[in-house]
Amino acid sequence: MSLLMEVLNRLKEGKKKVSVHPFFLKSNASKANRRNKLLISGIALMGVAGAVAGYFVVNMLSMGKSKFADIPSATLAKRPPPTTEVVPEAPPPGVHKEKKKPAPKNAASSPKVEIKSSKASTEKVPSEEEFIANRKLPPPPPAPGSVPTSEKSLAFQDLVLEADKLFKKGRLSESIKLYEKALSMKQDKVVINNLLSLYIRTGKLSKAKDLINKYRDSELIYTYMLEMANVGHTEEAIEFGKRVVDSDKDGFVSLALGNLYERNKDLERALEFYEKAYRTNPNNGYFAFNYARLLEAQGEVKRAYEIYKKLYTMEVENPIIRNMVRERVRFLESALGG
Repeated sequence: MSLLMEVLNRLKEGKKKVSVHPFFLKSNASKANRRNKLLISGIALMGVAGAVAGYFVVNMLSMGKSKFADIPSATLAKRPPPTTEVVPEAPPPGVHKEKKKPAPKNAASSPKVEIKSSKASTEKVPSEEEFIANRKLPPPPPAPGSVPTSEKSLAFQDLVLEADKLFKKGRLSESIKLYEKALSMKQDKVVINNLLSLYIRTGKLSKAKDLINKYRDSELIYTYMLEMANVGHTEEAIEFGKRVVDSDKDGFVSLALGNLYERNKDLERALEFYEKAYRTNPNNGYFAFNYARLLEAQGEVKRAYEIYKKLYTMEVENPIIRNMVRERVRFLESALGG
């Protein structure tokens, strides 16, 4: 009672507040205060410990960076540079790559192993006389002056080419010698034809006659007759042609006779032999053109036009004849009214 009164008095006097709780409550409050102080102290200690730990972590990281920065670049692992080698493509189907053959082993490094037979050999060893009698001898060397076939053909071609060059240059005597040498190696029609022309042009008519009598070919006879006419022996050439025209199977002798009769202004006989050459071989452009040309000159225009048109569709090698045929067809078409 006295305690209560004292408290009331103090309240009235405005003095410092005093807890109104009983003593046991005061003691419980002090315990709670101590627990709070301990809790606050623990939190403060944890904060200090965290700050210290953070400090050490930052220092360690900074030290690690400096250590890695100090490592030489040579000790770091490097990536290999990109390759510049071209990868070979696979071969197409059906094509096999060539396999490299292994290098032959050195004979000295691999000694030959002798294999011995278990049985004794019963083969008879030939004597020296038997060995000499049964040996295979190599073929004998070529005789002096003889030339193998391949070398002969090369030599022949070289001779003909050189003779042609001399012929074109007008060195006829030198060309004749080479052609004669080539003819002794091979009977060639072109060589004989050129020799006939050269013999006649150089006045060696007897040699030309001997050559044409030996080689009775219709194309060679054609060359012989025209060359003879060119040097003023037209009548002799005509007589020779008339003797051999019956055996003419190609039409060249008839063509030569038509040409020579036309030179002599005997157009009827010329037309006769041109027609004979054309009927022997109507697919020959030269035969057809000469026949049509002389038909037109003789006034047989329709017949000439028919042959010209046929000739226009044929393959004629000579460009001059092709152009003349084209002109005659156009002219006769307009003249005949289409």
